[in-house]
Amino acid sequence: MRISFLVIGGFYFNLIAKIVLVGILSKHVQYKWFMNVQLLGAKKT
Repeated sequence: MRISFLVIGGFYFNLIAKIVLVGILSKHVQYKWFMNVQLLGAKKT
């Protein structure tokens, strides 16, 4: 019972960690892309 609980807990922890990591990475990529677009726009004008 205790071992299975630890396994399930570890599985959910890994799943949540991956989702959080992907969320942070996608936000970071979007932010960098947004900044690059703003820099390009500033250079054009």
